[in-house]
This record gives sequence, C-alpha cells and structure tokens, in this order.
Amino acid sequence: YLARKSEVGALSGYIGKKTVAELSASNCNTCLAKMLKDYNRSTVKKCHDLLKQYVNYLFSNDVIAEDFSDSIQAIIVRKDNSNDEAEHLIFDTSEYDAIKDLALCEKVSMFEKAKVQNLQYKALIMYIALLTGMRIGELRALKLNKINYKEHYININKAYSRIEHGEDLLDPKTKNSSRKIGINSHVEECLSLAASLRPSDKTDFLCITSLGTSVTDRTFLKWFNAVLNEAGIEKNGRSPRALRHTFISLSMDNDKRSPLWNKSISFISKYVGHSKTSTTTDIYTQVKGSAIQKVKDDNKKELEVLELSFDDD
Repeated sequence: YLARKSEVGALSGYIGKKTVAELSASNCNTCLAKMLKDYNRSTVKKCHDLLKQYVNYLFSNDVIAEDFSDSIQAIIVRKDNSNDEAEHLIFDTSEYDAIKDLALCEKVSMFEKAKVQNLQYKALIMYIALLTGMRIGELRALKLNKINYKEHYININKAYSRIEHGEDLLDPKTKNSSRKIGINSHVEECLSLAASLRPSDKTDFLCITSLGTSVTDRTFLKWFNAVLNEAGIEKNGRSPRALRHTFISLSMDNDKRSPLWNKSISFISKYVGHSKTSTTTDIYTQVKGSAIQKVKDDNKKELEVLELSFDDD
C-alpha cells in the first residue's frame, strides 16, 4: 500500500476520475498545482511522491508504456527555515473583525441573512476557534453535550487525530489536552447560534456537514478558505491553525478580544492544552517575531479555578 488513505483521498479529489491510460505528466502537474492552493507544501510533497511511485509502479508492471515520473514537477519543502513565515502568520485586527462580522452578520441585511446562513455557520465555527483557541481536531470533535451552559465551560476530551491510514476520533494525546475551559456569555451566545444553524441534526457534533457527517480535515480547510474569501481576507499561505495562534497571541498581549486578556502565561498555557508554558511562549515569539516582554507568569491559585474563572467584563 503506497500511502495513507488521507493522501489518496486528497489526490483523488483533484486529479478527478481518470483511467490509467489518461494519466500524464501534464495532468499530474496540474493536479499538484491546484493542491498547492489548498494544502501546505509538505502535504503536497507527500502526494507528489505518491504520484511518482504510482507511475513507476505502473511502468514496472507493464501497465503503461512510458515512465513519466521524472517529468512530474518537484515540490520543494524549504529546509533552511523550519519556521516558515506562513506557518506563524496570524490574523490582524481588520481580518479578525471581518471574520466576526461575517459570523454575526453584523453588516448583512435581514434579507441577505437567509441567503448566507450556511456561510454564516462556517464563519461562526472559525470565530469560535478565535474565541477559544481550541485545536481544530478538538473543535471538529466537539459534541453539543460537552458544552455546559449552566456552569459555563466546554469539556474537551476527544479530538480527531491522524493515524496511519487517515484520522480517527481519539482521546487527547496528553494529560493537559484533556481539559475543561471556561467560557463567557459572548462565547456561549456564539456556540448557541452555531448549534442552531447546523445544516443537519443527524449527529450531535457542533461541526457537521449538510449530509449529517462529521467534518473532515479537508472539509474544514474548505470552510476556512470559503470564509476568508467571503470576508475579503488574503490567505497568504495560512492554515486553520492561524485561528488558534491568533487566540494565543491576543491572550498574551492582554487584548480584550480574548476572554483570557487578563490571565497569566501559566493560565493561558493550561487553557490551550499545552504541557509546558515554554510551548505557549515559543508560539507567541514566533507569531510576533520578537521576544516576549513584560508578560507576567503568576502561578498563584488561578490554575486551581481554571475551569470556571471567567468574568463577562
């Protein structure tokens, strides 16, 4: 078996329904070029390698007359800068506000609301990621019964994680990833609205497709791209991970758009499920492009009330 199921699935969605005889270096290169617009270079490189192996396999077994694997364009993953700039780009104030406006339909007329309802739902999911800093796998795995409106918290105890042949719904990998995070009234309102706009009620996942199925990593990426496009935001190589990184950056900057604007590094680190505060500060340093200054690290007792320590102001 040449590759993980996720890579085969990604490729099939771009190369289309072609017979072996129809395969050529040209349509393989076209497929990879399209993928580069939606996936990071590392993922496309894996698909590139898969295509080359497959073509070589077909030729070696006399299925095709020509081995054109060397003509399939190379996908270069830069090794000289492991912290690729796009990986650590976050959303600025205007971009953040554009996602929020789309999620809450603050600049859309009543007549237009019905027309964009499905897009509003997707924008709400992105906005909730900006408000909670949840990992995308955690957000996709979140079920409605894990949202406690009475005691004001989200119970995070499952996440979609990559396995050998795709991904599966699993327990969090580390102890700190399994956690309860406090939510204020604004976050609760957004969660409630998103739940009411779900396109199907066949399952109780917050993120759900119109067919009633759970949202795959690839589908989430499509939602992310659609929201950025509608909000007029240039993608600039960013992935959905930028939502979580934006939350961390805002929290560390004491920005009131984050529910954690007045919390310490230790609290923020526990909230986002990091095992070490150094992981949180490393991300902050990378997204800000400079060293952290004047950010207190006060352990005290606030970690003991991590779950329910929010004020609405």
